[in-house]
Amino acid sequence: MREACPDCDHITIKDAIMTTALDQGAAGQDNTFGHGVIQAYEAVQSVSALGRIGGVVTSGGSPVEGVKAKITTGSNSALTDVNGLYYLPLSEGTYAVEYSKFGYTSQTVSGINVVEGDTTIQNVSLSLAPQGTLSGIVTDCFGNPAVGATVSLLNVPVTPTTTNGSGFYTFTIPQGTYDVSALGAGCGQATVIGVVVGVSTTQNITLPNDPRYECSADDANGYSACENNDLDGPTFNWFEIAPAAGGPGTALAITTDDAGATVAIPFAFRFYGVNYSSAWVCGNGFASFTTTSTAYSNTILPSATIGAAIVPLWDDLYPPDGGQIAYYYSGADNALIIEWYSISHYPSGSNNPETFQIWLYDVATNPGPNGDSQIRIQYQTLQDAAGVTTGIGSATVASQYGFDGTLDVSSQGLENSRVITYGGFTIPELGTISGTVTDGFSAPLPGVAVTVVGSLQNDVTDANGNYSLTLQPGTYDLDFAKVGYGPQSRTGISVVDQGIVDIDVQMFALPIVTFIDEDFESGAPGWTHDAAAGWVDNWHISTERASSGTQSYKCGDTGTGNYSSLCDARLTSPVMTSLPASASLSFVTQITSELSGLYPDSAYDGGMIELSVDGGVWTLAVPNPAYTKTFRYRSGGANPYGGPVAGARCIAGSITTWTSYTLDLSAYEGSNVQLRFRFGSDTGTNQEGWYVDDVVGIGYGDAVPPAPLNLTIYYNSTTTTLDFAWVGAAPQYQLLSAASSDGPFDTLEGTSSATSLSIPMPVNGTRFYVVVATNGGVLSVPSSPVRINAR
Repeated sequence: MREACPDCDHITIKDAIMTTALDQGAAGQDNTFGHGVIQAYEAVQSVSALGRIGGVVTSGGSPVEGVKAKITTGSNSALTDVNGLYYLPLSEGTYAVEYSKFGYTSQTVSGINVVEGDTTIQNVSLSLAPQGTLSGIVTDCFGNPAVGATVSLLNVPVTPTTTNGSGFYTFTIPQGTYDVSALGAGCGQATVIGVVVGVSTTQNITLPNDPRYECSADDANGYSACENNDLDGPTFNWFEIAPAAGGPGTALAITTDDAGATVAIPFAFRFYGVNYSSAWVCGNGFASFTTTSTAYSNTILPSATIGAAIVPLWDDLYPPDGGQIAYYYSGADNALIIEWYSISHYPSGSNNPETFQIWLYDVATNPGPNGDSQIRIQYQTLQDAAGVTTGIGSATVASQYGFDGTLDVSSQGLENSRVITYGGFTIPELGTISGTVTDGFSAPLPGVAVTVVGSLQNDVTDANGNYSLTLQPGTYDLDFAKVGYGPQSRTGISVVDQGIVDIDVQMFALPIVTFIDEDFESGAPGWTHDAAAGWVDNWHISTERASSGTQSYKCGDTGTGNYSSLCDARLTSPVMTSLPASASLSFVTQITSELSGLYPDSAYDGGMIELSVDGGVWTLAVPNPAYTKTFRYRSGGANPYGGPVAGARCIAGSITTWTSYTLDLSAYEGSNVQLRFRFGSDTGTNQEGWYVDDVVGIGYGDAVPPAPLNLTIYYNSTTTTLDFAWVGAAPQYQLLSAASSDGPFDTLEGTSSATSLSIPMPVNGTRFYVVVATNGGVLSVPSSPVRINAR
């Protein structure tokens, strides 16, 4: 049925199946026979006999994607594509069609006649809806401005906003009627229905109390559960420990189903009034201190089966599918961390891995209000938490967070980045590394990837070149990377609790390497064209159209006529040798070629781009933007398609303005690459053809600064320093020394962005000095060495 009517929606197909079914009982639908036995042939004939309404929806002369075209007397509808095109299959008759999209004024066109087998063209131009402003103040459930609350417009494609420090929010949206919702600030959700937005509308919102945003009541042992989003609740603080994810922890040998392992606790962990020195970690999502249970069937808490236990996600989990269970002692946090990393549910292949942790704290340093150890449970990613048990408990007393989807009244529910603490909580020990990255002209450099070596933590510099990393106390190395710039590293950065370390970095642009630049104005040396055996080659230098200059390459007639039938024409570039780093290639194109009348995304004739790497086979290259058409497998009716590349993706149709495409060649750094523009046609309708112009390939090389010249040294008796000076134009210099003029010059005496530097006078002996220039990634050859004798 899809082949007979590719534009039919599911409603049309369903109606056709029901109305053509062979009834087995009384006329009409009944509980015994339904609509009857499906008659496949009749159903296909039914949708084949449809007509359709089609056309283009525009606004201000430009196509509009996602407009819903719907008949007013039924449920049949269609959405416009990126070109504003829509097709609405219908039975013969006269229809009214409503055209609507958020942000536009809806329009209804009546009296559209549909004839079987024909397409009635109905183009529509929509007007943008008048804009208005909706704003107001959100007040929390304690009577204060709700800072950081999320305000949403329900059931419309508008991005939610966040209140500022005064509780203020604002939207600029099409005028109309909206339902407005606000949530946050440790309060419940408030929804205001039917807010009419005019030119300027004010809607203040007050959030209600919600027990979900309060800590739970104490259990019999004084344990209370607090969550992030509770008033003054804990903060999510994920510390990746699993070795499989690059963490510093130790993997446990839990790789089979329903298994566990014992982990020693390197401090006194006090739980429900008892000190424990080890924990039994079960693959089914809990840690017990009194049993070695591997129970996979979760129950409510307290549980005599698993005894005294911390239960982050008790369910039938399945470690054999992959992932890892690991532990790590963090001395900086006084905590033992146990992690279930990417562990799936049973059965095998369920493809719903979960990642979560428990933190057990030393009672000597982190006691809760009840005198027991504090506990933290947190979740990085959750896929299926509907049927699990979560909480803590002894064999007889428990604080249950949730069981099989039923939550405690104070529980918000499990989700990504959820953290739950028991026995009070402390602000984690954290410090910050932050700074600014600038370019060679000291201007802010956005988009730099800042990575903590050996960790998953990272940041990207913002528009002002700023970055910030929140880390536990320790010593870290950072890498700084951006395409087109020499990489930078900083090592041995010490982070202390509540401390801020400022690390500013300057990165220097690498030189742009152009490995091909062809506008076809000078005969295109090195370019060749041919056709596969038995096919036609129409490629030639053309003056009919050009993006720059007066010439381009065209596959088509040498005059203004059309391309030939049965083309498999291949225009091949010279070999582009040893591609530089981060290579990319762009070209501009126009094309006019035959598309399928029945399937607008299919073509009979079109062009594609291919690559050969180091003399290897030619393979299809996918440009940006990607191909939007596909060569048909069949021509009209049941005839086989006669072109050379059935089923391949291609550029085709009518592109009559010069359009730019880009190929990412970064994967082929150092390789020799050839580019091929390949045009194919069948034996049917022929059109003007394919034009290609302005083929440009660029990448980045290593910037080797020139060596500094005229290094001089003199002793400054006033400051008792050695003062160095030299001549150069590099962004930065390093002063190096050695005991011999032959080196090695491996002692760094200092760095400078100026052409001078002062260092303390050496105590005694002879030293030799050189200066090298650097762009942040590459060093120059050294200057000539200069000697100093110290007595």
